[in-house]
Amino acid sequence: MMLNTAIYDSLKVEEFEMAWENMVQHFQIADHEWLQTFYEDRERWVPIYSKDTMFAGLSCFQKGGSMSPFFDGYVHQQTSLKEFFDIYELVLQKKHQKEAIDDIESRDSSSLLKTARYYEMQLSGMYTNDIFRKFQDEIVMMSSCFGIAQVHASGPIFTYMVQEKRGEEEPNDVRKFEVVYDKTGAEVRCICNCFNFKGYLCRHALCVLDYNGVGEVPFQYILARWRKDFKRLYVPDFGSNNVDIANPVQWFDHLYKRAMQVVEEGMTSQSHSMVAWQAFKESLNNVRLVADKHSPMAEAPCSNELVLDNKVNDNKKQMDGGKIGLDDPYGVPDERKEFVAPAVGMEFESYEDAYNYYNCYAKEMGFRVRVKNSWFKRNSREKYGAVLCCSSQGFKRIKDVNRLRKETRTGCPAMIRMRLVDSKRWRVLEVTIEHNHLLGAKIYKPVKKIGSGNKRKSHTSSNAEVRTIKLYRALVIDAGANNGNSSSDAREVRKSSEFPNQLNLKRGDAQAIHNYLCRMQLTNPSFFYLMDLNDEGHLRNVFWVDARSRASCGYFSDVVYIDTTCLLNKYEIPLVALVGVNQHGQSVLLGCGLLAGETTEAYIWLLKAWHTCVAGFNPQTIITDRSQTLQTAVAETFPRSHHCFGLSHIMKRVPEKLGGLRNYDAIRKSLMKAVYETLKVIEFEAAWGFMVQRFGVGDHEWLRSLYEDRVRWAPVYLKDTYFAGMSAARPGEILSPFFERYVHKQTPLKEFLDKYELALHKKHKEETLADIESRSSGPILKTRCSFELQLSKVYTREIFKKFQFEVEEMYSCFSTTQIHIDGPIIIFLVKERLLGEGNRREIRDYEVLYNRSAAEVRCICSCFNFYGYLCRHALCVLNFNGVEEIPPKYILSRWKKDYKRLYIPDHSSSRVDATDRVQWFNQLYRSALQVVEEGVISLDHYSVALQAFEESLNRVHEVELKQDQL
Repeated sequence: MMLNTAIYDSLKVEEFEMAWENMVQHFQIADHEWLQTFYEDRERWVPIYSKDTMFAGLSCFQKGGSMSPFFDGYVHQQTSLKEFFDIYELVLQKKHQKEAIDDIESRDSSSLLKTARYYEMQLSGMYTNDIFRKFQDEIVMMSSCFGIAQVHASGPIFTYMVQEKRGEEEPNDVRKFEVVYDKTGAEVRCICNCFNFKGYLCRHALCVLDYNGVGEVPFQYILARWRKDFKRLYVPDFGSNNVDIANPVQWFDHLYKRAMQVVEEGMTSQSHSMVAWQAFKESLNNVRLVADKHSPMAEAPCSNELVLDNKVNDNKKQMDGGKIGLDDPYGVPDERKEFVAPAVGMEFESYEDAYNYYNCYAKEMGFRVRVKNSWFKRNSREKYGAVLCCSSQGFKRIKDVNRLRKETRTGCPAMIRMRLVDSKRWRVLEVTIEHNHLLGAKIYKPVKKIGSGNKRKSHTSSNAEVRTIKLYRALVIDAGANNGNSSSDAREVRKSSEFPNQLNLKRGDAQAIHNYLCRMQLTNPSFFYLMDLNDEGHLRNVFWVDARSRASCGYFSDVVYIDTTCLLNKYEIPLVALVGVNQHGQSVLLGCGLLAGETTEAYIWLLKAWHTCVAGFNPQTIITDRSQTLQTAVAETFPRSHHCFGLSHIMKRVPEKLGGLRNYDAIRKSLMKAVYETLKVIEFEAAWGFMVQRFGVGDHEWLRSLYEDRVRWAPVYLKDTYFAGMSAARPGEILSPFFERYVHKQTPLKEFLDKYELALHKKHKEETLADIESRSSGPILKTRCSFELQLSKVYTREIFKKFQFEVEEMYSCFSTTQIHIDGPIIIFLVKERLLGEGNRREIRDYEVLYNRSAAEVRCICSCFNFYGYLCRHALCVLNFNGVEEIPPKYILSRWKKDYKRLYIPDHSSSRVDATDRVQWFNQLYRSALQVVEEGVISLDHYSVALQAFEESLNRVHEVELKQDQL
């Protein structure tokens, strides 16, 4: 009883301390160990010490209050892990269903009013039903309060004493509550601290507002998190002031986040979904109007002069130099370094480093930092823990309210809690990002330094800022190495054979992976990852795809190259990358994985994980290294895809496999001739047989197995296979590893995780530059061929250069001769002059099939299937037959400047199941992505797209307003 009185009835620290002392002395329990430790931790659990802490209703600081376990009623002491996973989704489904029902009830119905007070009517239209009922109880209990008396005044700040009857049975049982009221700021604070504990004003504060004639609850006391439309209001306003308008990479991220806000709102109901979808269609039309007005290619010149828009030169100068340099590893302007938000798991070398990082982050965001708490060891007085918070955290103490200084604190919850761990590093254990007040402009005052005696020299503000960035960028590298391992441990060698069923990780690698995935999921929209554990609970395989890569999956998954360079060559990191090629012919990442080994099971798991991420999409062609395990895995996961072995990988192994043979140079020459110069299967077979017989290599194991697999790698067998430029079917062409410049054989995992973002950032920047160049300038025309002019307006710059080379090489072709006719189908023979060995001129014959009625053309060299555009021989036949324009079927959309706009289909509402929320989401997501891709064309497009998303969001909001009026 005395313990409850001390805890629940104390309104001031002195009252709690006195009540606790009385209890200890009365029962002589000063030596009770549990109570003693309980008392030492009192600042973390006693209500009176937590009055400056925001609890949002989770405080349980009233008698009888409790926090029920989330899985209460579903999990008991004997529940097995497997059983838990079986019921996990059921529990979440029920919780989500209840939340959805509560949302509907709050939107569609209003609670009955119990009093005539305006406060009740005001918040009945704002709060959700459940929160309003709790607030309504406070309104009703205002009638138990009386005797409101002013006890102190200091300028605009008044202190009142409010008396309250504790019960009808004992009329003399009255409690007094101090309430501070600031008339100028309409701020009120009761000593019971109901607002911080529960998130709404108490009866005592309401009585004081009413006493002073305040007709409405001030807006700062109406928390957005309790509102019916909270999810709509909570999403931060990513205004243009937070986006570097010179950085198109940021345009995508900003528009994507805003688009997801509209999609989220559109999932409220079918009506919301239909309005959002229609709004996206209109938004797309609005953005395309910008393209029509600003497109420099609207009237392409027919001259051979280079057409350049000065704007692209300016853009390129900005991105290559000036504000944003391509050599800047983070793509951040020198005068404006961006600090990624703090996340759990960050580690720093010292407390000073951690403090400086958070201070720099705060400066960038527009708030100030103060130290809320620090903990020191008793004996050494060494600091081992701290809480850094926003300067607006908490409220003034009651005894300080009479000071003339204006109150600036708002009870802001933003903070980080960190602690010194075993490795003598400071680790972030808890983070709250959100503020409950407006953030100011960026603060450009010198960063405060925390001295540490003679051990550390002071730094200038700029040095500290740069140093803090380096600390943050290296946090993944350092995370997890907390076991006191020496520097020699960092160089320990993996023993892959020791644990074949789990990832062979160094000390700290597992923690680094966990930190990285968690941070990416928090900061990267639509980040997707899966982790595979073995029966012992050890990490076996990992797969992840970031938001940009997921978007690339939607466009460029027609041909996928599975890059297993690191795994097959026994790199330090067992990395597997899934790679595609974009509209500029650049490689794009479609997914990444870490595998325990080169097993069929591991590859199947990886491919199924990616298959899940892309919603069951099947690539047309999959290219891999020559591997039986990969062949089995691809056949099982993608049975309808055409699986090929990378020719460049095979030819790269020729020196290794054949270098020891006596006539190596001659064998290699014969092999190259069979592979690259044969146009028909019969020619390949003859050339291979000649090589085997002449050099006596019929028993060579590698060559024999290579021949058995010839239908998967030899170009002559793959002429019906679509490669989108990834065939490497010509001498010297290779499929380069995606992370070639960033990963070497000894690169540790933790270093790779840090380089991963750098690599992707540079790839995205290269794509953005290529987009700008392709849209804003016309290439130099080198011939008067109509085909060249036609596709100069359509293809991206890089793809057009490759096609333009074919147009130029038409002049090396001669004697287009008709050799066979079968109805509308005609076979032509095109002769071409080539430079052979020793610069000797050679003439080669190419058969080209042409169907006049269907406007179809096909050359025996199969350039179109291998590279995605017509060859010189096919162009000669079209020209010979008087065709002035390339048929549309031979102009692949994936090479067009506006491919991302054209590719996404128009998902009409008739195709969407009105009862399937998953289909709603897919429809809205694709439509939104279409607008986003269109919005990154230029700054004008970006501005129009951003405004369109704002208007779309307002239109979806109006659906609810109309429903409320009915």
